[in-house]
Amino acid sequence: MFSHKMNKAGELSLIGELTIQNITAVKDALLKAINNASAVNLNLEGVTDVDVAFLQLLRSAQKSCEIRKKPLTLQNVPGLFHEKAEESGFAESYGTDLSER
Repeated sequence: MFSHKMNKAGELSLIGELTIQNITAVKDALLKAINNASAVNLNLEGVTDVDVAFLQLLRSAQKSCEIRKKPLTLQNVPGLFHEKAEESGFAESYGTDLSER
């Protein structure tokens, strides 16, 4: 199950499972945020699961924001995100220092 909320300030709250089963809906929400906001603040507080498909999508979203010169920040990143990022080799891509958890 996946849902999202976006406010006018560009904050996108992702809720539920961010996995291959929901990746098209997650991609659509991210693209809408990137296209409609001058800066994207991704709130991951309600996330219950992530997989490599989401980590790859997020890295692609970061590159799209870099090209468009729009900041993309992560907020309320859950521990499971750090674990999956570390296991799959994406941890350095997000600028997270996993040793500080």
